[in-house]
Amino acid sequence: MEHLTWPEELDIDPQSATTFKAFKFWLLNFENFLKFIWVEEDNQRLTALLSMVSLRVYENIQDETTYTTAIKFTEEMLGEAEKTELDAHLAYRLGKAESTK
Repeated sequence: MEHLTWPEELDIDPQSATTFKAFKFWLLNFENFLKFIWVEEDNQRLTALLSMVSLRVYENIQDETTYTTAIKFTEEMLGEAEKTELDAHLAYRLGKAESTK
């Protein structure tokens, strides 16, 4: 008999440097859960998604009309936040390197 693991609520900080990786890990577990409970239709997947996210995440995806667009929007939003964090780190390192010349 397989063991059903209910995914934790997705509550991520878009400003964190590890947010995108944390989201991808959560999404993998969430999609495995959906397969286990046989949720295949897009509107059912969207309903399940909206019930498994924190208010902070919900506010960003509540207007999406499909599961696919909600996931895509979240990936883009979090990927952009991760890129911004990396850009700030690189700018700091470049500035530090320039000041030691």
